[in-house]
Amino acid sequence: KGNIYQKDLLLYIDILKTTHPYYADAEHRTQLDEQAKRLYKECGKITNTLDFRVSIAKLAASLHDGHTQVGYWDTFSNVFPVQLSLDSDDMGVVTVSPEDRRDILGKEVLSINGKRLSDILTMARPLISADNEASFKNTLTKFWGYAEFWSLLGMSDKTISLSFTDGTNADINAVDIYNIKITKATKSADSRPTA
Repeated sequence: KGNIYQKDLLLYIDILKTTHPYYADAEHRTQLDEQAKRLYKECGKITNTLDFRVSIAKLAASLHDGHTQVGYWDTFSNVFPVQLSLDSDDMGVVTVSPEDRRDILGKEVLSINGKRLSDILTMARPLISADNEASFKNTLTKFWGYAEFWSLLGMSDKTISLSFTDGTNADINAVDIYNIKITKATKSADSRPTA
């Protein structure tokens, strides 16, 4: 009786129950059935494919299995031309484009769009399938270059504002992925990334 998203959700849950090793356990299958009831109601309110993908991606992420994932987008057309490293609980700029932004290479990031790293990690965790913490952070460093990912976190997909530990700031605008020239930083074993 449900809409297309509800029907696809039931199919996805059936596939998980019958093929994923986690659900070989009867208790885990029972927990999935409880989740299914809640998600079925939520999917009744969904009106677009992206929202549906996010909904079932969260279900996949709850397994903490990096091999069971749902992709959010068909293409990654808009990106933020900056790559951030993630060492323990610190972020640093390791790649930036265009050339005139070289001044931020190697800087340590204090916050993005006013949110500290710990807040961003908390917001992103339910969206990313990962086996463990290292896998989660590795995937996150790839995803946060995609403009659409920031909109999933409830932030702008047009501009990210970086605040650095030295008190400076930089606004980075999203650009078409095919219009990027990369300036890469190198990193020595005993220091933050430097240009």
